[in-house]
Amino acid sequence: HNLEVLIEGAESDIFRLQRALNTESDSLVILEQERSNAQDKSDEQAYHQSRLEAIIDIVSETHHKAQSETDPLTLSALADVFGQLRGTYNTEYSLYNLASLAGPLLVLPMRRFLSDWQPLKDPSGPTQALGAWRGLLRTGGGVGEEDGDAIAYVQLVESVVIPKLLTAMAGWVPQQMTEPIVRIVECWEPLLPVKSFNTMVDTVIIPKLKACTDGWDPKRDSTPIHAWLHPWIPYIPERLEEMYPVIRYKIGVALAEWHPSDSSATAILQPWVKVFKPAHMEALLKRCVLPKLALSLREMAINPAAQQLDAFRWNIAWVGTAPIEHLAAIFEFEFFPRWLSVLFQWLTRSPDYDEVTRWYLNWKSLFPEPLATHEKVKVHFTRALDIMNNVVAGAQIVGGYLQPGTKENLDYLKVTEQRSIPATS
Repeated sequence: HNLEVLIEGAESDIFRLQRALNTESDSLVILEQERSNAQDKSDEQAYHQSRLEAIIDIVSETHHKAQSETDPLTLSALADVFGQLRGTYNTEYSLYNLASLAGPLLVLPMRRFLSDWQPLKDPSGPTQALGAWRGLLRTGGGVGEEDGDAIAYVQLVESVVIPKLLTAMAGWVPQQMTEPIVRIVECWEPLLPVKSFNTMVDTVIIPKLKACTDGWDPKRDSTPIHAWLHPWIPYIPERLEEMYPVIRYKIGVALAEWHPSDSSATAILQPWVKVFKPAHMEALLKRCVLPKLALSLREMAINPAAQQLDAFRWNIAWVGTAPIEHLAAIFEFEFFPRWLSVLFQWLTRSPDYDEVTRWYLNWKSLFPEPLATHEKVKVHFTRALDIMNNVVAGAQIVGGYLQPGTKENLDYLKVTEQRSIPATS
């Protein structure tokens, strides 16, 4: 019995010792893992520390060179430095916003770089260099950025580029030198931060354009306003809208004493057809142009023996400027009723039907295609054919004389006219 007790005790001690040994082994593995992790962290910290020390050395050396008066830091050398920082130390470049360090260092080299630049003669001169710096200073993720641009780049543009541009544009007279200034905007609008571009627009461009618009006289100025205002539409369309009411008012005043025989009105208005909103252009034409065109056509005599076409030509000259619907309506009410009346009276006097047919075809050929194909015009030419056919048919019934082929010619014209009218459901 005692032997069994001793054996059981020994087994219990063995199990206990085995558990203790297993526990110690597990602890040893954990400690070894912790030692390895600590070593990895230490190595990583040493790695990052060495990289930060290298960055500090580069920045310190660059700052020292920037203070040198004997060997000043050039723009290309500075670009090499920040190119190296961004390429070799990209993580730190974004994490610590190293691009912001370029701001103070860039100003003097950039001023030296732009010292001889003349924006009016060479508007795109430094754009490539600025474009390179714009990309170089961006860190991504919005760190140290304003509207997508690095704050350092915004500061650089505001302190160096914008003053040069504003100085170059200070003496600008829109009527005399639009192209060079537009060229500056064309080159720099893609590169300027939104705030900087708006500063240039609000400080120089808009005030000068407004002043010249306010002083514009359609009757006296030899340079048409669209020649120096329209080039700005691609860049500041919304801001130009502020000036359009003044322009329409001045055009309206100039047209108060206008006569349709004066073609200068179409020269002034035609360039604005696709610029003014349709409702605004229509209102201006209804008020100042269309009534006078209608009156001129109303006063035009229709005389097959000696036709004067001046008023007719004044009206069709507005095709492409005035809405075709309104021009067709003028002809519908002011021309065709009298034209059809003259045709009917002529036909009742035993005319030369060939001459009547030529008269009809000649009138039809005078209408520009947009008018000739408009339903309000086509219907009256069809009505004229009906009148001619009815008169010819009546002459046949009563035994009147007809030139050979008259009926056939009219039938042919009728068929042709019907084919040109689209079928309606």
